[in-house]
Amino acid sequence: MILSAEHARCLAYDVPHPVRKKLPEWCARRDTCARALALRSDPSTATDRVIEYRVCAVGLEDAYIEAGI
Repeated sequence: MILSAEHARCLAYDVPHPVRKKLPEWCARRDTCARALALRSDPSTATDRVIEYRVCAVGLEDAYIEAGI
């Protein structure tokens, strides 16, 4: 699945902003979410993409997009 530039990409952290010097805790759905997987396939020159630490609200999966793999 290819996401358009209007869909924010997600680094799939379990919290909105990770604490430095601590290993990240990952979102449980990072391997099936199109927002997280898109980062692996977006062209390296894509500068129009919005990338966030976590797109969904904490404790919710409100912005989850199934990857259809």
